[in-house]
Amino acid sequence: MTQPANELHTRNAVWQTMLDADRLNRYYGVLADRHRARYRWLRFVLIFAAVGGVTRLTDLLPKAIDWIPEVSALAIIALVIWDFMADYPRKAAILHTIAIECDDYSNQLHQIWLSLTRGEVDVERVIAQVAYIDTQLSRITARAGVADIAENHKLNQQAATETYSVARDRFYTEVYNNG
Repeated sequence: MTQPANELHTRNAVWQTMLDADRLNRYYGVLADRHRARYRWLRFVLIFAAVGGVTRLTDLLPKAIDWIPEVSALAIIALVIWDFMADYPRKAAILHTIAIECDDYSNQLHQIWLSLTRGEVDVERVIAQVAYIDTQLSRITARAGVADIAENHKLNQQAATETYSVARDRFYTEVYNNG
């Protein structure tokens, strides 16, 4: 038994948007984690540089390595400027929010997909929902560009590969039997 063309089109639209939402959730979640890790690393190095400077003030350093305070001072200045310019905490918060919202839409799409596979939905309503969600995903992810967060193409490709692999493993039986 074949499915009507508009139902196949609807299933494809839901599937593609669901994969995209899953990819975006994965991508922005990992990118947020990377920004948080960079911020922690930066703070750790800043503390280490400060300890080097303080050590010199207390004359605990041997004279052979008395260059550490000067290097520490330069490092502190450079790291404070880097910290200010990079703004990792704000960017990590934005990326985390984007990931959460993408996950919400991904869950909605999964529910739509399951309802669609059971034949429990109106095709026209599904098309409208998917179009709305697709628009919302574009709006949400645009925040990264507004915040000057560069796209990581390699990470985006990795997220896509992982998403397709997970989706294939998770939905293969259902797609194979009903699609």
